[in-house]
Amino acid sequence: MLPDKLSALHFLKLKLKNQIQKIAQIFKRLAAAPCLFYIFEEQGFTQQKIQEKFTEAFVHTLPKALFIYLPIFAFILWLFHDKKKWWYFDHGIFTLHYFSFLLLNILIFSFLNKLTNVVTIGAINWLLYLVMTGMIIYSALYFFVAHRRVYRSHGIVSLIIGFILFSINFIAFLFLVVGLGLISFLMIH
Repeated sequence: MLPDKLSALHFLKLKLKNQIQKIAQIFKRLAAAPCLFYIFEEQGFTQQKIQEKFTEAFVHTLPKALFIYLPIFAFILWLFHDKKKWWYFDHGIFTLHYFSFLLLNILIFSFLNKLTNVVTIGAINWLLYLVMTGMIIYSALYFFVAHRRVYRSHGIVSLIIGFILFSINFIAFLFLVVGLGLISFLMIH
């Protein structure tokens, strides 16, 4: 029995060593990230090509990041509301609805943005930019409206809690986007 236990321990030790080496390689690439830009240029990539590849990698990893952020957003909501009245999954449902609204808004915004590149009539472009600006403002205000309707808080209390939640989530999401940007930059190939 003793050799089996030793071989299992040896296997776990090797597996842990491999994981540590993988993490060390990731940190080496992160430390070398500023140099990677110059390495890509030396390989013949233009700045425009590097930006295109970065954007492609960023867009492909964004849904994964949003999927990771959903339970974090729900957890932050759970921290700020009555635990007896609202369960964690209730916050998860609110989060799914809110993120669905945001993703639909981003889809429409992207379509309108592409449309402004095609349309050459100044008045129509101005109208499209006005609609896009309204969408951005409404996206920010929608959180407060949805929060007040779902959690049935009273006016100023809902506004204060909503502003605190919005600020915390904005900062947390900003960190997520920066991390996503680093990962996207490292995934360029």
